[in-house]
Amino acid sequence: MAEDVSRKLRVAVIGGGLSGLSAAYELGKSPHLHVDLFEKSDHLGGIVTTTEKDGFLFELGPQSMNSKHDEVEDVIRDLDLVSKKVFRSGGKSVKTLIIRDGKPVELKLSPSGFFSSRLLSFRAKLFLFLEPFKIKSSSNDLSIDEFCARRFGRETTDYLVDLARAGCCL
Repeated sequence: MAEDVSRKLRVAVIGGGLSGLSAAYELGKSPHLHVDLFEKSDHLGGIVTTTEKDGFLFELGPQSMNSKHDEVEDVIRDLDLVSKKVFRSGGKSVKTLIIRDGKPVELKLSPSGFFSSRLLSFRAKLFLFLEPFKIKSSSNDLSIDEFCARRFGRETTDYLVDLARAGCCL
C-alpha cells in the first residue's frame, strides 16, 4: 500500500553525511513526517567511504565510534548491525594510525613515544610542552576549536584534539 504523503509534514534533510543520515533516520521514525534527503555527491556517508586499489579495500574516514552512549547502541540494534560490530582489543598489537602528509603515522601515547613520533612537528611539541606556563585568556567566549588552538596550537588541534573530541581513536 502506497504511503499517503499529503497527510504528512514534509521535512528536508540537507547532506547525506553521518549527521544527515542520522537525522533522516531519526526523523523517519515518526509516522507524521515524510523525510526527503538531499546529497550533492554521488554517494552517501560524507567522508566515510570504501575504495578499492590493487585488490585491497580501504576504509576512508572515521574507522571507529564511541559506543559509550545508549543512542549509538540503539541505532546499531535498530539497523541489525550487532553481528557486524568489531571490538577493538586493548592489546599492544593494536595501533592507531593517523594520516599525516599523506602517510600513516602511529599515534603513540607514552611520553617517550609521543615526543619521538613524526605525528607532530618539533614546534608543535614545544608549543604543547609549554602549555602549563601559558597565561589564561581573558576571553570567556571561545569555541572548543579556538580554545584548543590557543592552548595547544593549531597543529595539535587539527591532528589530535579534533579526533578526541569526535570520539575517534583516543
